[in-house]
Amino acid sequence: MHWPKFSCQFWLDFGHRCHWAASIFGGIVCVLLFYLVVFTNKRALADFRLILFFCCVADIYCWLISSWVQLSGDVTQGTLLVVLEGLGGLYSPQAQQIFIIVFAHSVVLVVFMLPMNCYCRHVLIMTSRPLRPSKTFLVFGVACMLAGLLATWAGLAFTWDGNGRLYGSCLIRSNRLILRAAVDDLFTKLCFLSILICYATVYVASIYWARQTLFYIKQRRRSYSSKALSLQQQLTRIMIVQAIVPILTSVGPGIMNAVTMLLKVEAGNFGMTVYGLVSWIPFANPLATIIIIKPYRKHLLRMFGAKKLFSVSSSTGGSYSVTRVVSFVSKTQN
Repeated sequence: MHWPKFSCQFWLDFGHRCHWAASIFGGIVCVLLFYLVVFTNKRALADFRLILFFCCVADIYCWLISSWVQLSGDVTQGTLLVVLEGLGGLYSPQAQQIFIIVFAHSVVLVVFMLPMNCYCRHVLIMTSRPLRPSKTFLVFGVACMLAGLLATWAGLAFTWDGNGRLYGSCLIRSNRLILRAAVDDLFTKLCFLSILICYATVYVASIYWARQTLFYIKQRRRSYSSKALSLQQQLTRIMIVQAIVPILTSVGPGIMNAVTMLLKVEAGNFGMTVYGLVSWIPFANPLATIIIIKPYRKHLLRMFGAKKLFSVSSSTGGSYSVTRVVSFVSKTQN
């Protein structure tokens, strides 16, 4: 079986469209979730509000940086080549290296939100009270610091001495500065090995806390109300999505990059889609949160439904007041 071959321009255009689509739709969904978390008062989610806020901040941070740099990459001859297609690519090589570090930090931080979520939920279920805000800020700060160390290490592995243009890569056609990280360098090799170990540790820790929490809930199922159990099921689904999305958009592609570099395996032009997939993290995570968490979903349906019915009533000259329209929508949604 032979896979169809596409031109270099096809892959460059594909990555470019992915970045712009993710920038537009990701921004809309991120802002929408931020509004729901900050400006809606949902008692059922009061204990989880701060951790949801931090997840939202991480997604917005990742969206802003990925939209700014619009990173494209390719792996060839055991070397990772990257190009900043966005506005970040207009700056000096030193500035572009800093942008790569910040981009890596935003992606790693989103991945680190999974164990942070699992840990905070574990503490809440086991002690029947959430972490104090100061401790939650501390946990988030530790996640930011660890992500910063790993991202800085990864960013410093890139150089811009011009040798990148000697490789047969489609990125040469981008007419932007190519930064490269060669696996033959011990510094780079240790960096990518550390990334693999870090991702494995994150998932092992998340699975451990999630299992402990689920077992505890199962043993005391009768002591929870139906609403509490429903909310816990929704939060469990969110964590599952938070685990799956990075596998498809960051952890999986990152591992593929690391393995192809370490083994010096040619990924072909498919490797150029990796960072296009990463740019969809800020879209997939918030969208899943809005869809899965029932109070947020109902709030949006009620909000847009109320506007729709009000506009219909006004245009037909009906005598219903705004209060009656909103009341009617609330009843229909419930």
